[in-house]
Amino acid sequence: MDENRKNTPRRDKFLLDNTCSHCLYFESHTPTRRPLKGNCSRHKEWIENASFTTCSDMSRQTLNPKGIYRLVNNNDKWSYVRRVNKLRTQFFLVKTKGVAKD
Repeated sequence: MDENRKNTPRRDKFLLDNTCSHCLYFESHTPTRRPLKGNCSRHKEWIENASFTTCSDMSRQTLNPKGIYRLVNNNDKWSYVRRVNKLRTQFFLVKTKGVAKD
């Protein structure tokens, strides 16, 4: 019984390895240590929770049809739920240090 307990956290971590928060295509809205919201530059969609979102291209499992999926935990079993509607990307404000004047 203790052996199963030891394997469970590793299995959960293994499943969550390819979430949007670890993806190179994810552009964080606010650059923090652990970004949660931002744009996916690959699928051109808004990600509201990068820790529990993945796409069909980055997932360890084969997901069809292509698109963005939410990870949902049902009684200690993770499942993938595909988005119904595509969310439009959002624009970010870019801070500039200063512009040289003529």
